Amino acid sequence: MANACDFKGRGVSFLVDETLEEDLEMAMQLIQILHDEVDDQIYTQIVTLRDDYDEDGKLISRGIGLDSEGYLVDGQNDRMPIIWKIYDWHNIQADMASDRSTTALVNRLEKDDISDQIIIEPLWKQVLSNKGAMVYMWQWFRNHPTYGQYLLPTYFETDLSMEATQLAVGIHIRKPIIGHEGVGISILDPAVGDIEAKPALGYGEEGYILQEFFELPVAALGQQRQHYMIGAWSVDGEAAGIVIRGDGSRITGRYCTIIPHIVAGAIQV
Repeated sequence: MANACDFKGRGVSFLVDETLEEDLEMAMQLIQILHDEVDDQIYTQIVTLRDDYDEDGKLISRGIGLDSEGYLVDGQNDRMPIIWKIYDWHNIQADMASDRSTTALVNRLEKDDISDQIIIEPLWKQVLSNKGAMVYMWQWFRNHPTYGQYLLPTYFETDLSMEATQLAVGIHIRKPIIGHEGVGISILDPAVGDIEAKPALGYGEEGYILQEFFELPVAALGQQRQHYMIGAWSVDGEAAGIVIRGDGSRITGRYCTIIPHIVAGAIQV
């Protein structure tokens, strides 16, 4: 993980999807925090994923690229020592694949020593971002005396076992194995069909999981009642932050209310 000294000496490039306004907003907020709280002389830049062209097809600016040795480079073809990746790994891979750059990118990530190019957010996060991980967590820890109480029964949609079938015939959640911010999720009641659903937007090709339905707590925010959930983060085994998300829908989506908190010091749970 890069620290503040790395930032001061090497700068940091923020990789964003130029089609997502929230990516750019998040990058700008992080740059402001670095300059206000760490050092206002830290070099920062925003790098887009794709090339930008004008109406006549003329190149305006270049997005992220790979040089001949597989290093990630910015629009000026300069190597980026530290990349703060706002964009999701799965989508990066998909875009790289369309540019036939996947092999070079993979070879770069597989190098034993990549200390000269740090990417903030480890590649292994893709494993836990994949909702198929929930199936295995349920299988492995469902009977655990501590963890089991925090897990919901979860199965792959293709599972024909008795337990999976019993779940599917009641009210349940259907989620794409790879998806983000509520995209492609539906609450299903086999007797009536979809109770609520979000558009798939291209997700779902990898398959779906089925999960027991759990009603989120509801509270009023002004004149609107919202369903709330909490996300939590830890760094090196210590509590680091939580975020409260509220949405008028039972399926928490991209434009929900977000209330972030930073945890100062470890919290014993």
